[in-house]
Amino acid sequence: MNIRAVLCIAALSAVAAAQPQLKTSLTWKDRYGHASPVACPSIAALTIGNAELMLGDYDAAKSAVSSAVPVAAAGNDWPSRNFHASLVVLQSIAMSRLGQLAEARALLTPVLDWQRARFARNHDDAQQRLDYASALYALALTDAAHRSELLNQASAIIAALPADMRSLKSTRMWRDRVQVERGHTTAG
Repeated sequence: MNIRAVLCIAALSAVAAAQPQLKTSLTWKDRYGHASPVACPSIAALTIGNAELMLGDYDAAKSAVSSAVPVAAAGNDWPSRNFHASLVVLQSIAMSRLGQLAEARALLTPVLDWQRARFARNHDDAQQRLDYASALYALALTDAAHRSELLNQASAIIAALPADMRSLKSTRMWRDRVQVERGHTTAG
């Protein structure tokens, strides 16, 4: 079995495991009427979104991620803001792949501005740097004129992360996305 087949099986398994969690967490209320914490639907939607992007089902990725965006946007704390930003980045990527470039860029711009401002201040937060690189990647998909420059910047940020972080699967996923897109940019 080749690596692509293994990755597809893993992605399909991730979708199958996360979809019931997403559906339940979007509607669940405790006995006092409180909604599910932001993390539950956000993590499920991020899992499904990333898996569906890898499988090339951009409609499914957009749908899963967009269902959790309002939940994360309603939170008024740092974890909620971070989840919201990550969800918007994935939604923007899916929209870009569907040819909805202007809409994707408009959705992404506030998140990118927020990440850019945080990047300028936070030199000791490796996760934030990766989040900024992922937003730059998403922007590159919407901006053909600056695609190479944005992908190079994202690549440099990822390459400068601490070695322990560069070895994480989540970091390697973003690095690989950037490298693949850079290859398409130079080939096209």
